[in-house]
Amino acid sequence: MSTHEVVAGFMWIYSVLSIDATLLASAPGGVYRSLAPPITASPYVIMAHQSGMDVVTINAFRLMDNLLYQVKAVGPSSQMVAIAAAAARIDQLLGLASGTVTGGYIGSCYREQPIFVDESPINGEQYTNVGGLYRLQIKQM
Repeated sequence: MSTHEVVAGFMWIYSVLSIDATLLASAPGGVYRSLAPPITASPYVIMAHQSGMDVVTINAFRLMDNLLYQVKAVGPSSQMVAIAAAAARIDQLLGLASGTVTGGYIGSCYREQPIFVDESPINGEQYTNVGGLYRLQIKQM
């Protein structure tokens, strides 16, 4: 059964990150796509699709997709040590990784760019995001 490549990427990232005890010790709130629920413990991990490009043959047959995901640890700036530890663990888990997921094969995953973003205060507390932009090469199966 095949699935959309972007969905396969989300499924693979989630499967890699959500079962790692070391990551969940630093980010006890868990792993979410796009947004975490309002009462989520912090820090937590957010993943979001950023962009993508089909890799095609000369006759326009799609071989695979080259997709970019933002994966970051998020939490109050007062928890910077845990946020940074979670971001480092994300990089260990996703850096130069590959694997399979229902409907897709991830040929490679690597970080293209680090990210560090401070958000507007939430309930009077400054929040920080630390992570990276990860490039996944995905073949639909």
